[in-house]
Amino acid sequence: MSDDAERTWLDARARQIYESAPFGIAVCDAGLGCRFANRMLGSIFGYAPDQLARLSLVDLAHPEDGPGIERIARELPPTDGRSAQVERRFVRRDGRVVWCRTSFTTLAGGPLLVMIEDTTERRAAEQKIRESERLVAVGTLAAGIAHEINNPVGSVLASAQYALMVMKDDDGPQKVEEALQNIVSEARRCGQIVKSVLKFAREETTERWPEDLNAVVGQAADHSMEMARRYGAELTLDLAQRLPEVLLNPTEIEQLLANLVRNALQSGGYGIRVVIRTEDQEDRVVLSVTDDGPGMPPEVREQIFDPFFTTREASGGTGLGLSMVHGIVSGHGGKISVHSEPGEGTEITIELPAHATVAPGEAGTR
Repeated sequence: MSDDAERTWLDARARQIYESAPFGIAVCDAGLGCRFANRMLGSIFGYAPDQLARLSLVDLAHPEDGPGIERIARELPPTDGRSAQVERRFVRRDGRVVWCRTSFTTLAGGPLLVMIEDTTERRAAEQKIRESERLVAVGTLAAGIAHEINNPVGSVLASAQYALMVMKDDDGPQKVEEALQNIVSEARRCGQIVKSVLKFAREETTERWPEDLNAVVGQAADHSMEMARRYGAELTLDLAQRLPEVLLNPTEIEQLLANLVRNALQSGGYGIRVVIRTEDQEDRVVLSVTDDGPGMPPEVREQIFDPFFTTREASGGTGLGLSMVHGIVSGHGGKISVHSEPGEGTEITIELPAHATVAPGEAGTR
C-alpha cells in the first residue's frame, strides 16, 4: 500500500471512529466555536452536525454555566495534550436542560478537542438512589430510637400505673411522689438516649470522661431488674473490688448493657441466669455479660453484630441492638468478643482501655 493510500485508509478509519463514537466529539477554536461535530453531539443537543458548526459551546451552555465553561477553555495551557474535565448544564434546541461531562484537550496548532457525554439520566438515577437511601436511613434511625427507648418508656408506664393504684392509700402522696420522680428520671434518660442514637447515626464522637465502671454497671442493672423479673430470670452482679477508671459515656454504656441483658433474656427463655462481671486486667477493664441460655450455633454467632440480623424477626426483633453495642464499644476504643456454643450459654466480653486514675469499685456480688 502506497503512502497516499495508507493515509487515505487511516483518514477513513478515523472518520468512521469519529462518527460512530458513543459520545459527542467536536473540534473547537479558541472561542469554543464548533468547526466540526459528530452525529452524537448533534443528537445530544438536538441539532444536525452542520448546524452545530455555526454555534459555539458557550451558546449551547446553560446561561449560568456558560461563563465557567469559557473560562476553563481559556485558562487551559496551549501545550499539546493538556486537558480539563467538568460536568455542566447545556440547553438543547427544544429547551430541555441536559447535564454533560465535558472534556477539553488541546491539540497541536491551537484547536481544542471537546468530548461530551450526556449524564442527565445517570444523575437522575443517582438522585433517586440518594433519596431512597435517605428514606432507609430515616427508617433505620426511627427503628433504632424505638428500640432503645423501649425500656425507659416501659418504666414510665409502670410508674404511672403504680401511682394510680396507690394514690388513695394513707401514704399515697409519698408513693406518688416517688413514682413521679422515677417518671422524670426515665423521661430524661429517654432524651439522653435519643441524643446518643442520633450521634451514633451521624457517626459523631460522643463526650466521654473518667468514670467508675462499677457504678455505671450498677445503675444499668437497676434499670434492667424489672425486665429480668418479667422473664423469671435471675440478674446478678459480680464486680471487681477495685477498678481503674474508664474514659466513657455513662448513657452509652447503660444502653450497651441494657441491650446485652435484653438480648440474653429474649434469646435465653424463661428462668435463665444472667451475670454481669467486671475485671481489672492490667491496662484494660473487662466487662462481660454471661447467661446460661441455649447458646448459639456458629452461623448465628458470626452475624450477631451485623445491622438488621435477627433470629427473632417474627416477634418484632429489629437486628439493631447488638450492632449498636458494637458501635458503642468501637467508639470507646474497645474490643468485643463472643463465646457461645449450642447448649452451653453465651458470654459476651468487652475490653475497654483503663484510665490512669484508680477509683474504688462497687465491690462484691449482689
